[in-house]
Amino acid sequence: MSEEFLKSIKLISADLTRQEKKIVRVVLNEPEAVQAMTILELAKKARVGTATISRFAKHVGCVDFADFKSYLTTSNLIQAKRLSESSILDEVISYYKQSLAETKSLISLNQLKKITRLIRKANKVYILGVGSFGYNAQELNQRLMRMGINSCAICDSSMMSIIDTIISPKDTILAFSVSGNTIEVCDAVQKCREKGVVITSITAFSNSVLAKRSNNILLIKNTEKSPNYNFMNSQFTINYVIDLLTEILLEHPTYLKNMNKTIEEVLRIKEANKKQL
Repeated sequence: MSEEFLKSIKLISADLTRQEKKIVRVVLNEPEAVQAMTILELAKKARVGTATISRFAKHVGCVDFADFKSYLTTSNLIQAKRLSESSILDEVISYYKQSLAETKSLISLNQLKKITRLIRKANKVYILGVGSFGYNAQELNQRLMRMGINSCAICDSSMMSIIDTIISPKDTILAFSVSGNTIEVCDAVQKCREKGVVITSITAFSNSVLAKRSNNILLIKNTEKSPNYNFMNSQFTINYVIDLLTEILLEHPTYLKNMNKTIEEVLRIKEANKKQL
């Protein structure tokens, strides 16, 4: 595999379609096997059509699939695997950058400040999230508690089903659900809104059930449209929103003072534990 051939793949990797990226993974992970494959065998292995393989070969500067295979020489297998590793590194960070940029374009500073005002005025902040988004709820709850804000993360379905019995109109809810159709979250939000509680949802779908039941919506990137089909990680875009809310809240001197106190106490406890070892 020549340097120019490697360079051509690297240059066009960001512009490849989802189907073409499947071919790249097979070729770079199993170059020796691909050398012995027919176009039909590679199509089956990569789960794409033969036409996609032909287009891909032309994209990387080859006349056809046979010409493409001629570049897959055994002497350059190590080099090919290095390209595979660097491609993965570039691909994932590119996905992160794109997702964060798209999320940034969907929200505004005024929206974020409005939500932080609700948090500051509320008697108690309830943060809802199930599954992996329960971790996001717990993360935000920990930060609010360290600032001295009365908050509670509810990640258990049974607790969500009874939240309306303990919540007050003077409280507020932040609900995490990328799909906006998480049944437990949507049901809890509906019952609480009927009691006059102001609801803020963090979701990827403005027309979802959760969004329609919310007073305020913070939209994040819809990862279901991502070409990165091997993983669709929405947690870090939610963490981006959490970080933004945290930064705005910490502009308040009392919250900043409380946060610094808790950090110092955590560090003190860690140092004390080290001395006991």
